[in-house]
Amino acid sequence: MMREEEDKKTYPILIVDDEPALVDALTNYLLFLDYLVDSAMDADSAMEKVATGKFKIVLTDIVMPGLDGIELLRRIKNINPGIQVIMMTGQPTLMRASESLQDGALRYLLKPFDDIREVLEEIVPYKKNWRHHKTWNDDNGAAHIRATILGPDLTIPVSNGQLILGTWQSIILIECDTRGRGRKIAVTIVPEVL
Repeated sequence: MMREEEDKKTYPILIVDDEPALVDALTNYLLFLDYLVDSAMDADSAMEKVATGKFKIVLTDIVMPGLDGIELLRRIKNINPGIQVIMMTGQPTLMRASESLQDGALRYLLKPFDDIREVLEEIVPYKKNWRHHKTWNDDNGAAHIRATILGPDLTIPVSNGQLILGTWQSIILIECDTRGRGRKIAVTIVPEVL
């Protein structure tokens, strides 16, 4: 166990995305797994952090204001080809995916992570014997970890009766429990007073 924890500390991860909610969710998840994590909201800030030589893995969005993720990937690989870069995007095109992989990206993930189930299964497998199972005498440890990573709530901006999420954004509910349960979804609308 000690060796695994030491290995995690030797692979600091930088998250680069202009969506604060996504950065928070990924950061919380990786911190929960005991990785060293930092974040940047744009490519210029990310390059400053990459230049320190501290990071081994970078998770970056492709579409960001200013310098995009593909150019960030190229610059990272120019500084240090050994840094593993994982691309994330909510605006998928085959050309962009191919371009990022040709430029050295390790993997290409689609937001809102259509393959979230597979990714979560890789990261937090249901079949693992979690400590939670012994503590609470159930099989729901992975569900609690997944729910913690994904977060309990979401704030969605609305203007003139329209959601302001962007062209490729979606609202999804992910049920992480190991068995079916009745759930209620609470929606609270709070007007912003200008």
